[in-house]
Amino acid sequence: MEYAQDVDQAADLARSALAKLEELGLPANPNNFTVWYHYFTNSLPDLTDAVDKLADGDTFSADDCNDLYERFFGNEAEMAAQQEIWEKMKASMAEAVEGLSLTGSEAAQFGDAIMDAASGLDSESNPNDFKKLVEEVVDGARQIQSRTKELEIRLASSTDEVEQLREEMETERREAGMDSLTGIANRKTFDTALRQQAGTAMESGQAFSCFIVYLDFLAEFNKKHGESIGDQALKLVASTLKRKLDETATPARYGGDEFAVILPGADLEAATGIANDICSTLSANAIVNKKNDENLGAIIVSIGVSQYEFGEPLARLISRVDDVLGKAKKDSSNKVGVAERTGVNQNIAFA
Repeated sequence: MEYAQDVDQAADLARSALAKLEELGLPANPNNFTVWYHYFTNSLPDLTDAVDKLADGDTFSADDCNDLYERFFGNEAEMAAQQEIWEKMKASMAEAVEGLSLTGSEAAQFGDAIMDAASGLDSESNPNDFKKLVEEVVDGARQIQSRTKELEIRLASSTDEVEQLREEMETERREAGMDSLTGIANRKTFDTALRQQAGTAMESGQAFSCFIVYLDFLAEFNKKHGESIGDQALKLVASTLKRKLDETATPARYGGDEFAVILPGADLEAATGIANDICSTLSANAIVNKKNDENLGAIIVSIGVSQYEFGEPLARLISRVDDVLGKAKKDSSNKVGVAERTGVNQNIAFA
């Protein structure tokens, strides 16, 4: 006789057979177990019909089971069916223990004990032995599961705490490199980014430029309208820079009334165009007093622009920007000053 059930199905059928024998008050011996196991598999229609007819009566005795066993399983060919059942039960126990994913010496001892007991099952074993083994597995598994669950909870809690700490540290790191008022990079971050960009330029030969934005008359503006209005002007400049620049650029609060920008890949002409656009955009936007909607006038800035010359000290680059920025301030407000390239260090070879 062939059996189509897998390990889990066979285990379910065995539990059903044992439960039925207990309900009928019949001993769980191999003969009785075999009859009811095959009844629940519905693999022998004649057996199923015979059991159903007997079950319709008031009683279902041990003699009835013996008669059914002799009728359907009395020949040697069918004795192999019992052996296959017990083999499936042993395999079920092995899979159950393996599926527990137990760790630690206590869990290992539990698994070894169950496997030793399961290996002793054979066709001569009493179904009560199997039932006892199942109960031991369930009881032991519940204990291990309880302790494992506690460990999982502690591990999950620790993981959450570590992740929260990591996020807090990352937030602090970002905030340490940002200007608290405007929300863009601060002077320290700008200086670091400038050094990194110079190193990249020397390795790749790719141009980059930078410029400094100076808010004209900010001191007078603060004195006349109050520092809160001046802060509003600074925030507007910062938001304009973020809106006008692409994601490769680094805008930063450079000083009290100055902003600085690094433009990777931009030569002097491109950087000058960007600076002029920002200057025009700011002058076209007025500051409004939010308390009374008073128009306080446009933001006027002066900008100094320069392209990095390969190999030059960064202090020299900033000095050239400062020079043209100073001239732009003196000549007139709302102007962009451009530091022409000197041609120094233009013969540097790149690897």
